[in-house]
Amino acid sequence: MNKLFLVIISLVCAAAALPAQQANAIDASRSFTCPSRVLAFCRARNVHSGCTFNGSFRSDAMETCRECHCG
Repeated sequence: MNKLFLVIISLVCAAAALPAQQANAIDASRSFTCPSRVLAFCRARNVHSGCTFNGSFRSDAMETCRECHCG
């Protein structure tokens, strides 16, 4: 019974965290714009830039792409 309770609690916690994780995930259907001097770099696949489901811009290279924003 105690193990079952722990499993149920773990599943509930995981389900509660899912919407927060999804909100911060990159939404491939949203576009973003950047200054022309960094646009090509920030759009490169290996930089992993994009808009999240909640509309924030994220990038692995935020120092370079900090002026980009979601459209």
